[in-house]
Amino acid sequence: MLLQVLGTAAGGVRPQCWIRRDSKAFSAYRGESWMQEPCRGCELRAQDFGGCRCQAYALTGDATRTDPVCSPAPGHALVRDLVDRTHPPESAVAPAYVYRAEQPTSTASAHIPS
Repeated sequence: MLLQVLGTAAGGVRPQCWIRRDSKAFSAYRGESWMQEPCRGCELRAQDFGGCRCQAYALTGDATRTDPVCSPAPGHALVRDLVDRTHPPESAVAPAYVYRAEQPTSTASAHIPS
């Protein structure tokens, strides 16, 4: 499957520079023409290049969708939900920090036989 995505025939090996420069997988996301809204109209598109394609694919199943980590993204609620499930909102009362009790230290020195 990976070889098909990269445009490499089964059994054929291409140099890494070819993959970045000429493969269909990387070429598809160069420039801005592939971007959907809100990326296409965003003033930051030339800086963040539409976000991470891997995150978009992992969270939405579509690498062409806006990176859900971006707050204007239609799928941003997916990320907020994941964050809220792992980190309760600030309004939740955090448990009190409990210090460990200090362990008594031994004052006896080790006896070394002579």
